[in-house]
Amino acid sequence: MIISLASVPFMTDIDLMLNQIEKSIRKASEESSRIICFPEACIPGMRGVGIDISDISENDLISHLNTVCKIAEKYKINVIMPMEYYFNAKRMIAAFFIGDDGEIKGKQTKNQLDPAEDVIYSAGSERELFVVDGVKIGVAICHEGFRYPETVRWAARRGAKIVFHPFCAGSDERGINPTCWLDPNAPYYEKAIMCRSIENSIFMASVNYAFRYQDAATCIVDPDGKLAERLPYGVNDVLTYDVDVSKATNQLAQRCRIDLYD
Repeated sequence: MIISLASVPFMTDIDLMLNQIEKSIRKASEESSRIICFPEACIPGMRGVGIDISDISENDLISHLNTVCKIAEKYKINVIMPMEYYFNAKRMIAAFFIGDDGEIKGKQTKNQLDPAEDVIYSAGSERELFVVDGVKIGVAICHEGFRYPETVRWAARRGAKIVFHPFCAGSDERGINPTCWLDPNAPYYEKAIMCRSIENSIFMASVNYAFRYQDAATCIVDPDGKLAERLPYGVNDVLTYDVDVSKATNQLAQRCRIDLYD
């Protein structure tokens, strides 16, 4: 299965972001990708990271999501669209799964928040699997995948061959410039991505914003914990990769003795 990850700039102008989203989707479609994923809270942008994000109404969010649905249908590609949304009047982060027919097939809410996010967002409570061309796919959003391995294992134990991991880590103002994959001077994030893949025998597809100072790369890690492909740090581009899903055996996830944790 050919998949894509869109490392886009962090933009608070939603019209510009929607233009960037279409540009990325078009490129992925031209490269025969079946699915593309964007970074965490791509619309209207991730709150709590030192960038002013204006309040946005529920109706406007619905309108923007519908716009992305039309783009997905136009280019005949499945889209994972992480964004802010309101559920029962509560502001949450969710990743909507949009089919290549432009229809919303489901959503994955962010259920494990970073403690600093508790005053900004409400946590979700459900997990969901998605299917593209017979391949099961999971989604774990940022902090969940980094700090709560159970969120990835949940999908892997149910047959997910790929877990998409939209996240937000870095800054355009200050920070580090990693020089290599698993740079010892960089934060732990890439190490966690590697662990999520190898401990479950699945592919991890992690996508970050194209920050000037990027704490972790937009990358794909194979079931052996090896880097399959990544974008250069800080680059606005689409990473497209042909995943051999037969290598994702889910073996280690299935061997987990969950009965010992009851």
